[in-house]
Amino acid sequence: MLRYFFDFFDGETWSQDDVGIELDSAEKAYLEAYEGARGMWAELMDGKRNPGACAFDVRGPDGQSLFRFHFTELLGIKSGAPAPDVPGQAAFTPLTGRPTAR
Repeated sequence: MLRYFFDFFDGETWSQDDVGIELDSAEKAYLEAYEGARGMWAELMDGKRNPGACAFDVRGPDGQSLFRFHFTELLGIKSGAPAPDVPGQAAFTPLTGRPTAR
């Protein structure tokens, strides 16, 4: 088991994870980031914060960044692609690519 660290970005500042968690692989670290983001989504919304601006930077045991998990991945939006948030504008569904009414 190796220790992985999940630094959190809230859209403005980074919070470094100094504790980490022991996992079997980087794939398990990705799943942990996914579940962590999923668990934090409602809490962020309740606090009037935009979860779409948040991310985890996952570091390995040597402290090097392995990958960045953007919370928008929960919505099927590729990282770097902004989530549409303007009422009345057409949005594209990730699965069909067809516009949907907002």
